Amino acid sequence: MKTVLNFLLLGLLVLCLGTGVTLFGGVLLEHALPFYGAAAALLTVWGLKWILCRRVSGLWSPLHIPVILFLGYALLRYLGSPVEHDSRIDLFQIGLAALVYFLVSQNLHRPRDRATVLCALAVIAIAEAVYGLWQFKTGSDQVLWLNRGIDYQGRGSGTYFCPNHLAGFLEMVLGLLAGWLIAYRDPDAPLQSVVLRRLGAVTALAFIVLGLFTTASRGGWIAIIATIPLMLLLAEATRTISSRAAIVAFVVFVSVAGGLWGVPGIRARIGEAFDFDLQYRLGEQPVEVKGGFTGRTAMWRSTLRLIADYPAFGTGPGTWQWTQLKYRLPDTQIRPQYAHNDVLQLAAEYGVTGLVLILAVFVGFYWQAIQLARSALTSEQRAFAIGALSAITAILIHSFVDFNFHIPANALVVATILGLIAAQGRGGESSDRSRVPLLIKTVVGIVVIALAATGAWAGG
Repeated sequence: MKTVLNFLLLGLLVLCLGTGVTLFGGVLLEHALPFYGAAAALLTVWGLKWILCRRVSGLWSPLHIPVILFLGYALLRYLGSPVEHDSRIDLFQIGLAALVYFLVSQNLHRPRDRATVLCALAVIAIAEAVYGLWQFKTGSDQVLWLNRGIDYQGRGSGTYFCPNHLAGFLEMVLGLLAGWLIAYRDPDAPLQSVVLRRLGAVTALAFIVLGLFTTASRGGWIAIIATIPLMLLLAEATRTISSRAAIVAFVVFVSVAGGLWGVPGIRARIGEAFDFDLQYRLGEQPVEVKGGFTGRTAMWRSTLRLIADYPAFGTGPGTWQWTQLKYRLPDTQIRPQYAHNDVLQLAAEYGVTGLVLILAVFVGFYWQAIQLARSALTSEQRAFAIGALSAITAILIHSFVDFNFHIPANALVVATILGLIAAQGRGGESSDRSRVPLLIKTVVGIVVIALAATGAWAGG
């Protein structure tokens, strides 16, 4: 029974990720019921596994502590929030991401689990990139059966409404695939199998890069440009690849980046936000921020003023769009829902306390992933660790100029990656897992099923 339930959990997770991405990123509840239904089914099956299986093993990771603390803190802030509905939705999404993290970390620790998730994300990313290419080529503003508006005319967004959120998804998958391509070695596999798998990975990466190009997302481009060199440096530092291979890969990357800079569309898009003065004199400003980023910087300045008034605990979950109206600059007469900076919005709504807890989550992730990259038992584990580090680094960099963490599908991908790293334990050793006593596993199973039912009710 345990084997059947494990396969069912893996299949439902893939279904949850797929429906989340393809149904507008999960942002519209009325159109994303299959996504939330798959999530409820996923959690219910996990609860049944705790109850029905005679022997269930668990894994303790230092990463669990800040996740639990932030989840509890989010609940407390919701109970004291002045805006009930928006705070409830925020808590609902945080709770779903946290539960998926724990589900993945406790159940999906096998190489086949990581390979299945990676392959599923790659297939979804290719489909999204192809759809984005069609939108870019035709100038269509159609997203499935809905219109996304004219603000993103000529940009590919796939099944997301905003091209920047497609870029956030694609950059995470690109990081995972690039890490696998660079670091994975299987000396026992037949040469034909190795060639086919690498050819498939290169093809997927090519589609993803094209998809990223069609999004015209400057934040996505910056995230990838900053992440790839860091990934190569990490791979070389952990002796996953040789110094010569790292140098060659870096030269290829710089050559490709230089070639892309020669594309007029890319140069013009960057020029909308930055003006580079290559002949500046000492004391002058070599880079001027303008155009597309000026509206965001105005929101960021007003958000900093809000944080200064509510530094410790913030204004409450989901309240930024209402409280920032008091602080917005006189010449800014727009009413955005998000600050276009996940870090500042987190600090505004949850205060420094929430910011520190989330920082602890990612510090724990980086610590464990780097340990795996250095001393994992297999090449597959090291490759996934390097890919996970690249994916999370990219989305974190992007989060400073956008709000990908507020898109349920992208947040769920992040939770899945964190869970897959935590599931491997320190150094990738399965001995870190221990049997859960009968009483505890029964109680946990009942609680998980109750949370799934409560979430389905509250979300409605």
